[in-house]
Amino acid sequence: MAEGLKLETLAPRGRLADQVAQQLEDLILDGRLQPGDRLPTQAELCQQLNVSRTVVREAMQMLVSKGLLEIQRGTGATVRPLSHEAIVSSLSRFLARRDGKVVFRDLQQVRAILELANASLAAKYATDAEIAEIQRVVAEMYRTARDPSAFTQRDADFHRAVAVATHNVLLVALLDSLRDLLQDYFLSTLPHVDLEGEIRHHRAVADRIAARDSDGARRAMWELITSAPWERGLDEELLHDLTT
Repeated sequence: MAEGLKLETLAPRGRLADQVAQQLEDLILDGRLQPGDRLPTQAELCQQLNVSRTVVREAMQMLVSKGLLEIQRGTGATVRPLSHEAIVSSLSRFLARRDGKVVFRDLQQVRAILELANASLAAKYATDAEIAEIQRVVAEMYRTARDPSAFTQRDADFHRAVAVATHNVLLVALLDSLRDLLQDYFLSTLPHVDLEGEIRHHRAVADRIAARDSDGARRAMWELITSAPWERGLDEELLHDLTT
């Protein structure tokens, strides 16, 4: 069991279960509660927080649904290793709670860094099956070019397939989180995009990955990123440093 676990006094306003769940989630994400740690019993949490057992049970179920806790009869609540879904959900909520402190430019820059790294690593580590999946998605982009919603989804599928080919689960989770935040903006700008040109850029990235050309894949991804209207305003010096 986690030793010396201290929880803060609950605020008089707001749902008590939400406050309990948020405190426990913060402890998990901050690393103060590690995978495998057992939480205090429900009775102990009730006493420490001065809340009912119903509140504690509801809070724990919220964390179970997020993939952060596992509850088993006889052992109580245990912290689970972070799953992909838990990482994406937690990071998305973290960014959404920043009250404007994370601006669109920040998201652009982080996504650019991830995309360039993903393309380079995918060229090194992708399996033949993963390369085939990347190429399949590009072919699907041609078929959905007249359907903005479907095309946007295929674009997301392409970048995710490249991330998966890095064999780095954190890169996939980070990309998924950022993509969720930017998806609506991508869709709103799509009418101004040269879709045929976009598809050619995607094809170039896929070709360089298939050729196992790490530097070429990174440069092709740079061309793809800078061609899109939603990436206008990116720091050219930053991109130059990442591609040379």
